[in-house]
Order: sequence, then structure tokens, then C-alpha cells
Amino acid sequence: MSDNETPAVWPAPRRGLHRDRSGAFPYIVRDMSHSATQDLAAAQDLADRLNGVLERTISDSRLSLIDIPGDPNAFELTRLVEGEQALLELDGTPARLFVQQVLVVEDGARKTESYSYRIQADASIESWRTCWDYCRDPPPAERAYARSHVHVNGTFFNGEPAASHHIPTGRMSLELVIWNLINDWGAKPRSEDWKAILEESAEDFDED
Repeated sequence: MSDNETPAVWPAPRRGLHRDRSGAFPYIVRDMSHSATQDLAAAQDLADRLNGVLERTISDSRLSLIDIPGDPNAFELTRLVEGEQALLELDGTPARLFVQQVLVVEDGARKTESYSYRIQADASIESWRTCWDYCRDPPPAERAYARSHVHVNGTFFNGEPAASHHIPTGRMSLELVIWNLINDWGAKPRSEDWKAILEESAEDFDED
């Protein structure tokens, strides 16, 4: 694997978006105004909160809440542009952010099934720099890496490419990723209160 090659584990999350043979995502965004279910409302609440955080801090890009066929309790959060997954555009920097999060909601209780947050220096996949991944289900026994980990696009001191390594981390909220983008990647915050906005929103991040 070359230094800038995308790790083979992407896209990894179970219940995540998978293309059909035409290359399109076979999912339809549900019209939320016509549903009153408790589970759907809980998922939509998270989507609205995260979109509000993005809008108040670094981006006008919005995440869509998507049904996952065959599982009425599972939902995908990602950015869609004309039906295709897309990167989030950020204020003050050419860097881009990919977000894919799978939620499972039962009896109004919301849990994160998986996530993938990928920072890129620009719009090209070859420019990826850091990717945080998590999957609630443990990996196969023969691989046994940490469920919550980060991939880094770089090289170890001995010349070995680092991208294929699963470096263990704590669970990452999107708010912490936004914090990193502002602190280290030049994203320009829209408010002097950006730290308080992120801290308040992250209080709801599930740690189950």
C-alpha cells in the first residue's frame, strides 16, 4: 500500500451505504414531515443537531438522514449531492471532510452503530490525511484491531507506510473532528463561541 492509498477497510461500517450494480445508492431519503415514529424522530433530532453545529461553526454543507432498507431502526447520516455521497466543504480551507455515520434507534434510544470521519487536504481521495473509524461489532478474530481507531496517511520512521495500521483511539464525535479541523487544518470558525457550541453539542454523544 502506498502512503496515500486508501485503506482497504473503507467503506467498512456494517449497515452502511452500498452501491448497486449501476453505481447508484439504492436508498431514498424519507420525507420526515410525514412520519411521527419515536425512533425516526430520535434519528432526525441528531441530524438536525449536527447540521446546526456545522452551520454555526464551519460549513453550509448538510448531512442527510437516509433509510437503510430491511432495517426500520437503522439510519445513515452522510452528505448527498444529486444522490451521491459527497465531501463537506469547509470555511477558510481547501480541506474537505467525509462523514458517514450509521445509527440504530430502538424505543427512542439512539446508538451509534458505526462511523467514518475522513479529513482530506482537498477534494481528491489521494489527499486523505486522517480517518477515524468505529464499528460496534468487533472485527474478525484474525484481525482483532480496536473497534475505535484512526488511520493516518504517512510513513513511520523506518519507512513503513502507516495507512494500513489501525491505531487505537477513544470514541470520536463529529464535534471533536470539527474541533480538530479548526485547530489544525485552518477551518475558519463562524463564531467566537465555537468551543462552547461544540462542547455543548458533544454532551449528547453516546458512549455505549
